[in-house]
Amino acid sequence: MPVSHPDPAGNIGTLTTPGAALPADPHGRIRILSISRCFPYQDIDHGGGRYVAQLARAWEPFADVTWAVPDNVENQQALARPGRPEDVVLVGRSGSRSAASRALSFAAHQAQARVTLGGPTRPPLTMASRLLLAPALRAAVRDADVIDLQWLEYIRLHRLIRRLNPRARVVGTFHDSTAQAFTRYAESLPMPERARWQKHASDTARSEAVAAGAVDIGVVFSEKDRELVDPGGRHNVVVLPPAQQISGPVDRDPSAGPTCVFVGHFGRPENESGLRWLLEAVWPLVRSERTDAHLLLVGPGASAELSALVSSTPGVRFTGFVPDLGEVLGRAWVALSPLLRGGGVKFKTVESLLAGTPTVATTVGAEGIVPMESLTAVEDDAEGFSRAVLHVLSDPLRAARETAAHQDALQDSYGWPAFDRRVRSIYWP
Repeated sequence: MPVSHPDPAGNIGTLTTPGAALPADPHGRIRILSISRCFPYQDIDHGGGRYVAQLARAWEPFADVTWAVPDNVENQQALARPGRPEDVVLVGRSGSRSAASRALSFAAHQAQARVTLGGPTRPPLTMASRLLLAPALRAAVRDADVIDLQWLEYIRLHRLIRRLNPRARVVGTFHDSTAQAFTRYAESLPMPERARWQKHASDTARSEAVAAGAVDIGVVFSEKDRELVDPGGRHNVVVLPPAQQISGPVDRDPSAGPTCVFVGHFGRPENESGLRWLLEAVWPLVRSERTDAHLLLVGPGASAELSALVSSTPGVRFTGFVPDLGEVLGRAWVALSPLLRGGGVKFKTVESLLAGTPTVATTVGAEGIVPMESLTAVEDDAEGFSRAVLHVLSDPLRAARETAAHQDALQDSYGWPAFDRRVRSIYWP
């Protein structure tokens, strides 16, 4: 694995194998610069990271990729993880001795802090300042055939990117509708906090619409998100359903008994709130009918308070991160997606369906899934959700057969061949 090293000029936090130094490939490979919150590595454990890992795999046959990501603790630690790309730039505050460079970097850092305190949207001022001041990063932008901007905050760099490289194709990926997520969060708050978050949602909706029209190609994960990001369909926004680690039905082993599973990163607020609703409102109704039912919570990030709640709930336990999710889903009689807020396609819901595991979801958990009929049930109240779970537990083989009947349609939406074709059509200039 290449060893990261400081940029000799001190212009970028950490640099590995600068992409700007690579010669053009004589066999027609292209250069992509991806500006993102994170870069891919083996067993990355959050949905956005899983998506960029899928994208990196699809790019590999035809592109050389440089990743420009924030210089934070998570990305610093990820440099030591197996499976990470060779060409990674950690973008942080300037180490340059130039007084002007230090002054601009400090001003961007202070402005970023004020913006963050003022609201949830975060224009990437530090990244913008380094694009202007860091020669290696600026060269990577200049030499790229395609500039890939992941998440709304980096799509907002489009004007600066156009100025630095007017010939490159600019692709912006909206991982969900941030405006919709803010709207749903506002609904859970009392006044005056609700009004403040509704204002954030309105401002962000306008920002998303502007961003969708500013890039050459906007990418979303579902038709629902396309309608939210590009109302009226005026811009070149395409749907790219994400491929998944699990690419098809897994071997089913019902011998573990009536097992329910909820997979997610439990440090994320939407997963924590969904789990609390599941434990406090739904699970007691399930256990009142099936005292032999048990619930596995698969994923990292649980707080001490959430862990204590789980420990005090009969029939429930955390497993932590599991490297082989297929084995867990193969033993599960039913997968649950009990989310009450958030936005975007839920990758774990897709994976459970591809694995052939009957899946019960809320409306939020089911959003963007194609075909929607592949879900066993979509219920938003505790009684309806618990009845759907109990229905599966009463005849798990029948429920599994019904889920399996939708595999062809699921593969058309989320299979690797379809994903590879769509990625090439978007990124190949």
